[in-house]
Amino acid sequence: PGAEILRSIAVVLSGGTGTRMGVDVPKQYIELAGKPVIVHTLNQLQRCEAVDGVVVTASPMWNTQILQWKEEFGLEKLLTVAPAGEDRQLSIRSGLMAAENFVDRDELSGVIIQDAVRPLASVALLAKLIGELKEAPAVMPALPITDTTYTSRDGRWVNGLLDRSTLFAGQAPEAFRYWPYWELYRDTAKEILSSMSGSCQSIQKELEALRPFADRVSSGDFPLYSEKEVLEAEKRLGTSLPAPVRELYRGMADLLLEKMLLTPLELVHWEGDYLGFYESPDDGVALGIKRGGDPDQLYRWELSDPEEESFDYPDEFTGLCEEGDQMGRQKLARRCHAYWKKINARYPNLPEQPVKLEYETRYNWATDAYGLFLALYVLDEAYQDFQREHPGQALLLRWDMDFSVEAEVQANGERRVPDRCFARLHDQITRAFAPLSPGLLALEGPGLQMAYLHREGKALLLAFDWDTALTLLLPGGAEPGLLEGIEGDTGLNFKPCKL
Repeated sequence: PGAEILRSIAVVLSGGTGTRMGVDVPKQYIELAGKPVIVHTLNQLQRCEAVDGVVVTASPMWNTQILQWKEEFGLEKLLTVAPAGEDRQLSIRSGLMAAENFVDRDELSGVIIQDAVRPLASVALLAKLIGELKEAPAVMPALPITDTTYTSRDGRWVNGLLDRSTLFAGQAPEAFRYWPYWELYRDTAKEILSSMSGSCQSIQKELEALRPFADRVSSGDFPLYSEKEVLEAEKRLGTSLPAPVRELYRGMADLLLEKMLLTPLELVHWEGDYLGFYESPDDGVALGIKRGGDPDQLYRWELSDPEEESFDYPDEFTGLCEEGDQMGRQKLARRCHAYWKKINARYPNLPEQPVKLEYETRYNWATDAYGLFLALYVLDEAYQDFQREHPGQALLLRWDMDFSVEAEVQANGERRVPDRCFARLHDQITRAFAPLSPGLLALEGPGLQMAYLHREGKALLLAFDWDTALTLLLPGGAEPGLLEGIEGDTGLNFKPCKL
């Protein structure tokens, strides 16, 4: 099998140490029914016709033993044993990188991520996971949740009741289209990979990294909310806000409120079964979540108020902020809550025609990625405004992406920049920068990241898919040698931005 090009493989994670079981041997190597547990797991993959090859990630001390079991138990699909990483995500990366030379370049080539300690996954389930990759780029089994399920912010008081008809418990193993998954793990910094787990990710670390840039250009007129203020708003709303939304209110609200991209916490309200907190750069559009639904799934709807009173609230809020009137903001919050309670009773069909956002790029539809996208968008806007007002301070620089010479003519006559150009650009950038977040791809095909943070935190590089240039933000100005070092490492020549 090692000489063949395979359509679909499995990566089996076997790096666990078994410390929670209190045994001398990691649990995946304990004998069960005459064979080590990992052998039972590998045998299921061996029997599955949809799986063409297997890579195991394990501690190097077990390599020889695993290869002996391959011969002893006829595990012919086992291609190689790769070193396990420091954690699960880094073990996945190790397995994916070890498998790349075996996998067909077809866009539907698949990979199953399996744990060595899960020997009961059926052959039928494994085959179904690979088969479903024809319809979706990522697949996992799930079970409906039948218990009554509550949310609690502090572990003591109930904040909300979830609609269990919309809840499912994710199971293992999972399957992915191999090459997009491989690119994600190849291009994502080690520390970011290690922080990944599940959906609706925390964006706290990213916002902390961005805060020095925001401090440089913030007017100070609008608030960053305290934990107490967020809890008071959640009590008023009768629900917990998604983690990334809470973090934006605490870590980037000042700039977002100034540019009207985040609803003031005092004015967040239920509109029927929908709770809006993001405001699109397109005027008059709200984005938020549905009651009892996935907290990471965004919906979009037109802002409306049949009686129009609430349209004056944003201007009133701005005036209170400029006056520093904290008590006035609290009164406005109570008035807004009472008003929308009345409106929802009178007009039960609000909002009109909410749309579930379903796009391929995560920052277009997910609570966490969209929130981080807004933070980057508002930083870019704020730096442009600051540069216009202070033309003598070079905090904003640009490098034009000119690939016109390499653009290729497509069958429809249009010219397209080949993916290799963006891949090469990514490689140049990462000599001095690391991707800020794996959920923020600026361009779907080549996988160029939307934001790269300088490895010493001294610069931020932005790449938006509607722009033909890279933008470099410097929170402290161009300190001696910094710009020259960046240009020397990346091979890019940045020039002051003329606005």
